[in-house]
Amino acid sequence: MEAMYQFLREQSKKNANIKPVDFSQLFQGKTAYEVLQGVVQGYVNMNHQEKLLTFYKVIYSERSIQPMAARIVAEETERMIIATKQLFYAMEVHKLLHFENADMSAISFAMTIHGLMDYELDQKYGYDKEEHTENNLIGVAKLLDEKE
Repeated sequence: MEAMYQFLREQSKKNANIKPVDFSQLFQGKTAYEVLQGVVQGYVNMNHQEKLLTFYKVIYSERSIQPMAARIVAEETERMIIATKQLFYAMEVHKLLHFENADMSAISFAMTIHGLMDYELDQKYGYDKEEHTENNLIGVAKLLDEKE
């Protein structure tokens, strides 16, 4: 199961065109909002690749009774938190954002995105066909597009 997850994750990263990050290049000419929006959209795109998404459905349904499934979910969450911390540290160094506590801000941001992605999938698969319309889906991308 672990090997399948790693394979599907790498394939999804490749299909979503996610490569190792050069923060200087990533930040060039962008606002903090644009950087965060782009990074989140990339992560959402990676996780919404059909094969990985199908695998996640199985893993999520098994995580309360299968330790390996729970470990895979926890490891993915930890990867997301670590990547967000690295991003926030780099944004601080490049003076795009300032944090009183970058670690706590990164955890809060990562878990919010993680929760919103779960919520989006719950909405997508939790409605009957008649109830399911694009208008009743919130979606992470839709939330990120709304500017105040």
